[in-house]
Amino acid sequence: MKKVMSLFDYIYYRLNKVYYKWDGENGSTAVIGVSMVQSMILSNFILLLIKVIFTKEQVMIFSEKFVFFIGFTFICFVVYNYFFRYRNKLSYLNSCWTNETTKQREIRGILVVVSLIMPWILLIFITKI
Repeated sequence: MKKVMSLFDYIYYRLNKVYYKWDGENGSTAVIGVSMVQSMILSNFILLLIKVIFTKEQVMIFSEKFVFFIGFTFICFVVYNYFFRYRNKLSYLNSCWTNETTKQREIRGILVVVSLIMPWILLIFITKI
């Protein structure tokens, strides 16, 4: 579990570095990015379970509720991340990854981009099944 949170911490750190001039210390854009990834991963997992357990006709009944659930989880993750998880943590996260080499930064940067795109690709793939 600690490695997973470390992954989200790194995504927040890198997004905050990109949008630092725009957002400053609070990193609201980075919080929204991390929250999007977290809510999409949870939504993909639940959607996959729904598709395995229920038929297409039964899934159609849940479609509106599922869209509401995605929005609700996103808002919950934003509130949690903004007010509890990442509040005043930028200097700590900076100290964790200050000694990155250029190669590490490039590879991890690519992985951050992939982690931001992959939940959307999985959502499209899961809905086509």
